[in-house]
Amino acid sequence: MPMPYKDTTAAWLLWLFLGAFGAHHFYLGRTSWGVAYAVGFVLSWLLVVVIIGFFGLIALFVLWIVDATQMSQRLLRHNAHAYAVNRSLGLV
Repeated sequence: MPMPYKDTTAAWLLWLFLGAFGAHHFYLGRTSWGVAYAVGFVLSWLLVVVIIGFFGLIALFVLWIVDATQMSQRLLRHNAHAYAVNRSLGLV
């Protein structure tokens, strides 16, 4: 089965608007990171009532910024892997 390439614009828009939920990780096939972001975001908002949730939100914000610095590299890596898979299947 051919592996699809990922669009740069789509990845960046997901990072910008739904990054707190880990949508950009789901898009790039990094499901475990996406789940961690989504669970961390929901739990942090639930724990804001007892103040500790703010620490989770700050940590997610820092990870969101780190993701911005690594997004281009992850996209290149994913698309290179997709190219290799598709080439091995004789589709390129």
